[in-house]
Amino acid sequence: MTSNNKLSKNQYRDQVNAQATGIPDNTPKEEESSCLGEAVIFILALFIAFLLFPLLRSIIPAFNWWLDIDRGIEFILLTTLIEGILTSVKWMVYVLVFLSVVFLTIGSFTDRGYGFKDVARDYVVLYKNIKTDFSPNIPSKKEIPVDKVRIIPKNSRTIYQQEIRNAADYGNEVVRNWSAQQTTNAPFCDCASQQKSVELMSIIHSFAIFQSINSQWKYVQDPKGQEFFSKASMTIKNQKNGKFTGDCDDHAILMAACMESVGADARIVLTQNHAYPELNLGKRKNAEIAIYWLRELFPNVKEVHWHTDKEDNYWLNMDYTAKHPGGKFLGDDGSYVDIINF
Repeated sequence: MTSNNKLSKNQYRDQVNAQATGIPDNTPKEEESSCLGEAVIFILALFIAFLLFPLLRSIIPAFNWWLDIDRGIEFILLTTLIEGILTSVKWMVYVLVFLSVVFLTIGSFTDRGYGFKDVARDYVVLYKNIKTDFSPNIPSKKEIPVDKVRIIPKNSRTIYQQEIRNAADYGNEVVRNWSAQQTTNAPFCDCASQQKSVELMSIIHSFAIFQSINSQWKYVQDPKGQEFFSKASMTIKNQKNGKFTGDCDDHAILMAACMESVGADARIVLTQNHAYPELNLGKRKNAEIAIYWLRELFPNVKEVHWHTDKEDNYWLNMDYTAKHPGGKFLGDDGSYVDIINF
């Protein structure tokens, strides 16, 4: 009895029952097996969450908390949810892991697929943009108050706006040929070839166009008392001494036309005293990738400025206020007049 006194009552009872029935006591092994199973499920939940988080982050709000702990909490909650599902329906462990591996393997050998390299890239993109709030769900001054602005559609007949739209002659061969030549400049050409979507490729091409125009732009005012809109093709033809000339609306027209000519989606925003072009980066996930490449192509980018619309598209400022796309808005006092789409 001395040795039995060292056992708990429950352990002693189980041992006596096992001796009486002739069935060995496997409780420790069962507990060990259960712990191992829980550990495997947890590791698999981490693996699945690791694959899903870059895709789901585009619909998860960013709250910009201290040290970005909101992102850490979101990842933990996603892992916990997946672990709960796997624990309750254990057969899904094998199905989800198998499907994930198959999906990423196929994507790795497909030009437009989503593979293991894309997962790694998305985490790099997430890390590079960790300090940038991309959530359109959080009200901010980045949003143009569209209820106070006339959105000018493509088929607008308004004379003033139609003059600007006609001046942005992106279908002109001079505009198209000049813009296409700029896309061959390094490092933009190699970067564009890495993109898996035509939208991102056009965005990188627009960055190349920005670099060429802004490095050659010379501000010249309109004739006194007149509002003059130079066609984009004429601005290119009239280039002298390696410089383009014109005022803010001429710059906006040229930039918007050139971006449109390479397949990008551009618009011109008019305020009371200024006009500037914007480039559509698409939804949040696309915008994150675009901003990542922006930071790679233009060194020393500290801040990036954009507007969002009602469809949660991100419109990057392409004005001449900085040496890179996404510079600060010039005189952005909220006195918006029109948004001209092409």
